[in-house]
Amino acid sequence: MNNKEDLIKILESVIDIEHTTFVCFNYIASLLKNGRIRTRFYNFTKEAQKNKEYLINKLKEIGVTDFVLEEKCKFCRLKPESFSLLGAFNLGIEINKVAIKLYDTLLDLNKDNKEKILLKRIIKIKNNQIDFLKKEKMFSEQKEAEDIISNYCIPKIISK
Repeated sequence: MNNKEDLIKILESVIDIEHTTFVCFNYIASLLKNGRIRTRFYNFTKEAQKNKEYLINKLKEIGVTDFVLEEKCKFCRLKPESFSLLGAFNLGIEINKVAIKLYDTLLDLNKDNKEKILLKRIIKIKNNQIDFLKKEKMFSEQKEAEDIISNYCIPKIISK
């Protein structure tokens, strides 16, 4: 494979990831009750949409006009009744990790310094998103443990 073919393949994969991020996080945000976290997920979707548009333009610049999104999210079986906040955090972390790997590959394939700066900025944003999700996941796990302890405290059970 040559450099252009590699670049096209990576760009198409990253576009699919950003589209998946947009659709999935938008859906997750619609299920969340916590307004602060819901807003963060909506912000993640805006960033994903912006990245997707940038990447599609890059594909067009190198001559690819027949790109079609895979629309992987239409096969998603995420149901509100099986949804958990911890699951959302885990999903967000995993999606961003995959995206960062692809952006790193794009960074290696790119020669333009201006493009490299933009790609590094996107990677930094993705890492910040992972940090936020990890922090919220840890907080959520601690809160869940506290709720279990307070809900099943022996004096409370005895008093019932």
